[in-house]
Order: sequence, then structure tokens, then C-alpha cells
Amino acid sequence: MISAARYILFLALLWLIMVLFSYDFTASNLNQYNQEKQRSLASGVHHFGISVINKQHIVSSFQHHWIETDEGLLAAHADPEISIGLGGFKLLPLVHRTLKLSLLGSTGQSGQFSIELSNQATQTFYDSELLEVNQLSEAIELEKIKWRINQPNLQQSSDDKSENVVSWEDVGVIDALVIRFYGIQAELLKIADIEIKQSHVGKLQFVDSQCSQQIGMSCVITNAMNYDVHHAQQSTVFTVQSYPMVTGFHPLIWLLAAWLTAMFVMKLIGAQKVSVYALVCAVFVIILLTHQSWMHSFGSHLRWAFVAGFIGLLWQQREALRLPRKQALPVWLLTLLVALLLFVFEPEFEFIYSLPGYLLWALMQQMLIGSVFSQSLHQHTHGTRWQIACFIGVLFSVIHAPNHMLMLVTLVGGVLWSYAWLKYQNIYANAFSHALLALLLYQIMPEMWLGTARIGVFF
Repeated sequence: MISAARYILFLALLWLIMVLFSYDFTASNLNQYNQEKQRSLASGVHHFGISVINKQHIVSSFQHHWIETDEGLLAAHADPEISIGLGGFKLLPLVHRTLKLSLLGSTGQSGQFSIELSNQATQTFYDSELLEVNQLSEAIELEKIKWRINQPNLQQSSDDKSENVVSWEDVGVIDALVIRFYGIQAELLKIADIEIKQSHVGKLQFVDSQCSQQIGMSCVITNAMNYDVHHAQQSTVFTVQSYPMVTGFHPLIWLLAAWLTAMFVMKLIGAQKVSVYALVCAVFVIILLTHQSWMHSFGSHLRWAFVAGFIGLLWQQREALRLPRKQALPVWLLTLLVALLLFVFEPEFEFIYSLPGYLLWALMQQMLIGSVFSQSLHQHTHGTRWQIACFIGVLFSVIHAPNHMLMLVTLVGGVLWSYAWLKYQNIYANAFSHALLALLLYQIMPEMWLGTARIGVFF
């Protein structure tokens, strides 16, 4: 007979070890990012540039405006628009004051364009006045442009639009760029490259805000740490946050300790089959792989691996897709409640467009949680339903490292979904509740608390 207190103690230890792993991994990456940023700013080389623009550099919803060529991008139709992905680069008005966009081909003297800069985290947009296309023959001096601020999430207190005009020095940190062309004919405009150079160094002041001297959410929760570094408003000084490591060891030491703890938990519940141990070990192999820096190079190919894996999972677990014998009424009632809350928080029902994609993603995860992991551990160990569900919940949580908030949410969800599967074996109830809960989470969670649902090096 397994001691319940001992079992929960080791599960809690496993989860806390992965929380510490997530903190040390994020702290190490952010410290390195801040140091590199400080060096480049101090040296005057904190630039952004693309030598030959292609469609991979454009936000997907704008790609249909352009035709890819060897020299750059050719306008596919009249009055094209382009949103260039900055790849995490932050445009800082204090030091970035010029924008260079190289054009090829004839544009005509009447052609005009406008620039939209934005901070996606705060949903703050800065729109330029209309500018002549022939000005692009030289670098655009951003500080000489009148910028109109637009914050859709805030109610405007006045109809006087002049109150919304700000100078370049008052523009916040920018992480998105859109350029719209007017009076331009199709296939007569070609964009070759773009360059945003650090054009001002001056006497930069770097203030090291030591988290070791204070205790706060932005010093311990990885989501808040990420938000604080990447969305901090920089005015006259640059705050360089420094995060102390829990230990002086490499973060992967924590991962090794977590794996050993998981193996001990498997012993506690009497697991003997090699295949069951292999399933749990696979979780930690995936965590190890997703935290390798070289994974960035394979990011664009991972979606195809997921598609292939999903198809294989559907075939291998096709029995789970049969019409369930049990209705899982409590799960459906919870799903209905979540749907009602979504209608309250999103009265325009925009979440409906995202539901099909989330439903497929939720179905894949629920098949892994239920018919693969929960069913295997239930059949080949001595654990009770709740003991298996708690272990599966912890495994489902830690695979979302280093995203602390997502780890917390998936810990609770993983336990409940695993138990619901073991009791009802209704994959559809679990998948619908999963998809709707995910959409609700994105609606109600503040940006600083969640920020992103990404994991591993993509966090």
C-alpha cells in the first residue's frame, strides 16, 4: 500500500525542482540577453537589418501583397502593405532615429506611404503622417515625423486629435513595424532591404536593477521576468535587470534531479514494465530537447513534425475516438460554464475563429494525457485513479517549462483531465473543455502574468 503523504511529497518535490529549473534557465537566458544588449548599445551597434527581404521576413497575413524575387519583394498588386517581423528586436526611440528602406524600380512622384509602429504587449500604435515615396531614397529621420498615438483598448477622452500627437522622444519601445503604400501600381515597386541603425550613442546610463535586493513577481515568476525585460519602457536610462541564479550549477542539473525523482515516483506506484518507464522518460527527453538553443533553427519545421505525429497518434489511438460509452456530464457542464464565460469576456465572439485550431491541438494533447499516459500507468502500476491523475498532472505541467504560469494552470488541468479520462474515457468532453479553457485563459490573464503560451527556448 502506497503512503499517500509520501507519494504527494515526492510529486510536490518533482514539481518544485522543475519550477527551479525553469527559473534558472530563464534567468540565465535573460542575463545573457541583457549583457549582449548593453554591450551593443554602448558600442553603438544595436542595429536591425535585412539585406535581401523575402516572404519569411513578413508577417503571414501580409505575404499575399508581395511576390518573392532574387532581389527582394515585388508588389503583387496596387497599394501594397508590409509588416516586417523584427524577430524580437526592440526599436528604442532614445537611440534609434533613422529608418532606411531600399527600393528598386519606378514608383512615380505621386506615390506616398505611411509608417505604423507599435508595442504589441500594450497594444499602443504610433501612426506617421503621409510621406512621399521619393523620400525613401535616403534614410527617414523618425524624430522629424509627427506621430499620432492610438490605443484601441483605452477610451478616448476627447475628440481633439491634436492631443494624440506625440514627439519621437515620447514614443515607447517598439516591437512591430507596418508600412502602407498609396498610389503605387502593381509590379512597379520592389523592396530590397531594410535597416534600422543605432544613430545615437551619447552618454547612455545603465542602471542595474538587482533582483537580489528585492522580492517581487518580476524577480521570481518567469513570465513576469520575460515581460519586464522585453517590454520595459526605456526613457533617459536603460534598466539592465540582473537575476541571481539559485545555484551556480547549469540549469540542466535541476532537470536531471527531476528525472531521478520521477523514476522514484514510478517505483512508489509499483511500475515494472519497461514501456511505462519509457513513456515517462520521453517527457524529460522532450524537455531536454526543447531547451536546446539549436531548436530555434528547426522552429519552422516543427509544425510538420507535429502534423505527422498527430496523424500517427490518431491512427495508433483510433479506439479512443469511438463514440464514448459514458457521457461525462460533469465535464460537459464545466465546458458549458467556460463557454458562457467566454461570451461574457468576448461578446463579439471572435474566439469562434480560433476554436477549430485549438480543438485539434487540444484533441492531440488529450489523447496523450488520457489514452496514452493515464491508461498505460493505470494498467501497469498499482496506483489508484487519483494517484495516477496527480502524477500525470505533474508530468503535463513540467513539459510546459519554463513557463511558470502555464505550468501552474496545466498542473490543475492535467490532474482533472487525467482523472476524467480514467473515469469516463470520453475524449471529446476533455478536448472541448481543454480548448475552451485555453481560449478563456488568453482572455482573462494579464499580459504580464502570461505573455505567451510558448515553452522551452521559444518562451
